Amino acid sequence: MPLGKMEILFLFLFLVSLLSHQYVSGWVTSKYNVKKTRHPRLLQKLAPLNEKCEISSSRKIVSRKKELINGNVWIIECKELEVEKLFSNLVPVMGRGCDVTVKWNDPVKGARDLVDSLDLDSKVESASSLFFSKSFQQFKSMVYGEGISVSSFKARIVASRGSVGTKCPRWHFDYTPVRWVQSLVGPGCDFVISEVGVNRSVLNQSDDDETELTNKDIVDSVLADVKQGQVGYAIILKGLEGCEKPAIHKSPELKWLEGRVLMTLDIILE
Repeated sequence: MPLGKMEILFLFLFLVSLLSHQYVSGWVTSKYNVKKTRHPRLLQKLAPLNEKCEISSSRKIVSRKKELINGNVWIIECKELEVEKLFSNLVPVMGRGCDVTVKWNDPVKGARDLVDSLDLDSKVESASSLFFSKSFQQFKSMVYGEGISVSSFKARIVASRGSVGTKCPRWHFDYTPVRWVQSLVGPGCDFVISEVGVNRSVLNQSDDDETELTNKDIVDSVLADVKQGQVGYAIILKGLEGCEKPAIHKSPELKWLEGRVLMTLDIILE
């Protein structure tokens, strides 16, 4: 019996989908130095061939590499497996979403407490807890490595959609010894990595409501070396209590309906 138009259309779409899946799977496996997995689509955000990494179908952490950019900024390249998919359900439909703070000393227990405080999909709770505990442990090790005496630590998760997610649009520095800033969904913070094109004399001092003009006075967009954190990457910023020239940073400019989930880690001094 001859096939109808709808049957032919469904057959054509099925063949296109099958061929596309095979092509993407083969291309990603050849481009990235990873072990084979039952989830080939999960490979699309992995490190290039010159980065050693392993992947597992259980969404475990792939690798993390710490890099000192200058005396007041570190970047931890967190090659996590689809970080945004773990936390995308925290992004609200519009405006401000969750704002959760958890105090912790033990990284593993603190990670569990944070997961319990968030409205996460039960399917990603285990992977999320592993992600948080790894971040907590690294931050704790860095703080102790700097010789800072602390009473405890705190983690804060803030979710938003739209421009309200740009909480600190003006270039500034923090007054804390050190702060961990990590984007879980959306762009990370903007920061400068050298003193070229930077005017520190007006930092944290201007009362001008014109943030855009003030930003131009502080950081020359042409001369300054401005970077933006990637999703999952941790930007560790030294504040005024931690060094003479604290790290200069600000929130990124967000699109109209762009979602963002941000995690910050701070220390509570003794």
